[in-house]
Amino acid sequence: MKRNISYELNMKKILFILFVLLTVGVTDRQRNYLSPTRMAIHPVTKEVYVLLATDRSVVKVDPVKDKVTGVYPLGFTPSDICFSAIGNTLYLYVTEYASNGKIHVLSPSNGKKNGSINAGAYPTAICVNRQGTRAYVANRFSNDLSVVDLSKNKEVKRIPMVREPKSLALSPDEKLLAVGNHLPLQSSLDSPVSAQVTLVDTESDEVVVHIPLSDGTQSIEDVCFSKDGDMLFVTHILSRYFFPTTQL
Repeated sequence: MKRNISYELNMKKILFILFVLLTVGVTDRQRNYLSPTRMAIHPVTKEVYVLLATDRSVVKVDPVKDKVTGVYPLGFTPSDICFSAIGNTLYLYVTEYASNGKIHVLSPSNGKKNGSINAGAYPTAICVNRQGTRAYVANRFSNDLSVVDLSKNKEVKRIPMVREPKSLALSPDEKLLAVGNHLPLQSSLDSPVSAQVTLVDTESDEVVVHIPLSDGTQSIEDVCFSKDGDMLFVTHILSRYFFPTTQL
């Protein structure tokens, strides 16, 4: 298998940028914690937009010059970020991690807020379809999924999930949405016990199936479809509940 050298170099550069943000800060606030958590790449300029959860801001990074080119204060704790276009206008969507969660619509050029949309409790993930008409938001602590009509900037449906939905992925044909439920809805004394992945039909906005994973699966962190859509990859912790605890 040939290694994609360009991809590896770009990833190394992005990781270096995150390291710089962690260690030296972005302005005179070097002594403050920043907590870079999520990032999105501008589809045209290829600039990297990084969420700083503790600093409650978004920073814009030029990956060619290895330089921070903008800082956008948010005034709330951000949890996820993505780009999407409506017509010829590109928007930046940032979720607010709060009990009365929101999706904030920002201008990528200056960080100006263009509106906000109500979501559930503590939204942790957002994804938008290619047409820029529909957004999906995983609301971790209200245990549900917000379906948002972006043409109206309005939540149109709330779909119950299993427990603490935390990650989202649209299939390549966008007919299915995979939702990673962070924790099992079971006692650790049950057998088997595992977290589940929920598949949602994006045409009907109905749950197709809840898929339990291997015995001991918990803390699902992310989900991702393969390029052909035939496989779904899930990152998680595998706990050995059936072994006695012998040390801490």
